[in-house]
Amino acid sequence: MAIATTKSTVAQTLLRLAVGGLMLGHGLVRFGRLEQWATVHPMGLDPWGVTIAAIEVVGAVAIALGLWVRPVAGVLGAIAALTLAHALLVKSFGGASWETSALYIVCFLWLALQGGGPWSLDGILRDRQGTTATGESGSGAIAKERLSQAVQANERPQDPPNTP
Repeated sequence: MAIATTKSTVAQTLLRLAVGGLMLGHGLVRFGRLEQWATVHPMGLDPWGVTIAAIEVVGAVAIALGLWVRPVAGVLGAIAALTLAHALLVKSFGGASWETSALYIVCFLWLALQGGGPWSLDGILRDRQGTTATGESGSGAIAKERLSQAVQANERPQDPPNTP
């Protein structure tokens, strides 16, 4: 079981790093097109375009680091869904942008459901705070979780050492 858990953790980390890195590049490319947006938008610089690009860049860094993965993945997934709707309704399947958006939606949905994993800043912070997988905190909750795991494994829980 430890090998399966390690493979799962490695896969989760690789997906998080890959999606975060690719989205970072995507957001930075948007910032590179600010002059193009200024010629298209009647008021000059498109405030929505700048906002979306900033959210993509900051969100991508957060995803890659594993910080606030669930909410950030939800926001980036919503942006990808809007991009998909635009590609389908306006461009009528023109180019590969709808496929990329659909793939991002699936990846962000998975990250929103699974979180960053143990090899993320969220996982490290959770471990340092002493919270359990169920969200309980404190040493009593951790002892309760260990007892529950031991009972499930049909093992006798180890008695804590007697301290004066």
